[in-house]
Amino acid sequence: MQLTPEEQAFYDALAKPELVKQHYASEVLREMAKNLLELIKENKTPDWYKRNDARANMRDLIKRLLKEYKYPPDEIPEAIDLVIQQAELQMENGMT
Repeated sequence: MQLTPEEQAFYDALAKPELVKQHYASEVLREMAKNLLELIKENKTPDWYKRNDARANMRDLIKRLLKEYKYPPDEIPEAIDLVIQQAELQMENGMT
């Protein structure tokens, strides 16, 4: 799909609900994954995933991006959780 491993992780998180797969073309999900990775890289601070205020800010940014793409509102909370988990794993492994 021409995604980096980091982008692929976000793509998989976004495409997990069956409803979302049916709603979006894979190109849109790919674009969302790339934009999520860029958003996280641009807004990360040292140990952001360990500080509640920084985590809350990151969650808010992710939520806004998902809403821009008209991500199904019922799926947003789960998508945010999955994206945050992926971002944390990537930070802990020195990827993002």
